[in-house]
Amino acid sequence: MSYKVKRIFIKNDNDIYTELSYQEWIHSTENRNLLRNRKFIAAGDNSLMEVSETEYRDFARLERHLRYLNYLDSIHHLERYGAIITDMNAKKIHVQNTDDVSEEAEKKILLKKLRICLSELSAEQQELVQDIFFKFLTEQEVAQKLGISQSAVSQRKNTVLRKLRNLIECSED
Repeated sequence: MSYKVKRIFIKNDNDIYTELSYQEWIHSTENRNLLRNRKFIAAGDNSLMEVSETEYRDFARLERHLRYLNYLDSIHHLERYGAIITDMNAKKIHVQNTDDVSEEAEKKILLKKLRICLSELSAEQQELVQDIFFKFLTEQEVAQKLGISQSAVSQRKNTVLRKLRNLIECSED
């Protein structure tokens, strides 16, 4: 991330901040030596702010934690944590699009109906669904397992899918 510094806030002995422009900071030979002994964090709007060692460690820990959460979110294809809370004070909260919420609700309802309808299938039909859709076996592998032809497995699968579709449609009434 590129960060062009425009202002620097330095603490004096009384913990009061003094603002310096970046040009003032660079041209001051005295400040170059002080830079080695001080900790700074990005303070938004292209500024750096001097902080204590403890504040610096806490800030670094929080940054690492946020990066880790974003990493987990990217692995699990979730909305990024940074998109939900837009500032450190949590003043601006992202509200999920209502279309997304209704789609998620419809999916959950449909999955609940599907679970109920799956339980109404025979044991053989449930095993076929389990093998093809949950264990990801090919029709050929299921055929070998059952000792029948691949076309017979395909016909059974289509029969089960039609039955499930009918059961789901009947449950909507």
